[in-house]
Amino acid sequence: MNTKQQDIQAADQAVRTLIDFTNGYSSTELAGIILGRLQNEHRTLQQSFWSAVKIAVEAYADLPEYSFDLRNQDARQWAQEVKALTAAPAPRLPGRLARI
Repeated sequence: MNTKQQDIQAADQAVRTLIDFTNGYSSTELAGIILGRLQNEHRTLQQSFWSAVKIAVEAYADLPEYSFDLRNQDARQWAQEVKALTAAPAPRLPGRLARI
């Protein structure tokens, strides 16, 4: 297995671990852990992380209707609202956060 495949598997496992954590702890606790770790990372990595989150939120907002039901419809609505709020008025690189 090449390094890229290993990296993808490691990222997938990291997301699974975060999701598993939400099964036993509050969103507030998880957010605190994420923020605590993130603020100690290199500034460019912080930017890249939030850009990836933004891309994920935008993609989540665009998933087909059959991907949602009463259990997660509020999450989709929130994603759609965030996507609308973060639409850049000026051209930018795809996935990059607009400079404020």
